[in-house]
Amino acid sequence: MGLTNIRAVGGRLISRARISIFQNASKNLIGKRTMKYVTRTLMGIVLLIGAAVLVAHWRALRAREADDAYHTRLVQTLVVSSKSFAADGPIPAMFTCHGQGLSPQLGWEGGSPNAKSYVLLMVDWDAPAPWLPLNAFTHWALFNIPSSDTAVAEATTATQLRQNTIDVARNSSDADEYVPPCPPVGRHHYTFRVYALDLARLRPRSDDRSGVLEAMRGHVVGYGQIVGVSGG
Repeated sequence: MGLTNIRAVGGRLISRARISIFQNASKNLIGKRTMKYVTRTLMGIVLLIGAAVLVAHWRALRAREADDAYHTRLVQTLVVSSKSFAADGPIPAMFTCHGQGLSPQLGWEGGSPNAKSYVLLMVDWDAPAPWLPLNAFTHWALFNIPSSDTAVAEATTATQLRQNTIDVARNSSDADEYVPPCPPVGRHHYTFRVYALDLARLRPRSDDRSGVLEAMRGHVVGYGQIVGVSGG
């Protein structure tokens, strides 16, 4: 091989080496830029999720405060009890998602003579976790309970309730049946409240707990409650 050919081959090798070095450097630079972009994107997503959780938590706390303030203005005349669980005690498994998921028995007494109908609401204010409540979960919402009724039987279905002229509002699962307790984290408190109204028929604008609460404002002549717990 002549000197000219050796120089030509050497030049090509050097060119290829330079190209290879440039390509590797470019790949490393692009890789670093990509990693920075991915990291920043993930951090942004985490921050957005954190902000959304904090906002939801703040709203849940404010809603609970408003609910407590509302009930301090009402007269607690009804005595609510249950044959299915003791007040402030654990709700048996048969009434939770760990069992048959049946609705518990509830009864009340001491209603006002002005009561023309009743409302029953079951709410979990500890969802999804007692240390980080994000929303009030409605498990059960019954309204237009006749004033002659002073109890709801155990294992009652929405169909049976409607046959007794009792209306059933949608729960937080967007269904009309009883949603059994199934706390994902911690020990949850489930509040069952019964309201006596001076209206025979309630006509809420929306078929959910919010609509029922709005429609019955100014018409509550007494209420009572019982709390059951579930979870570890």
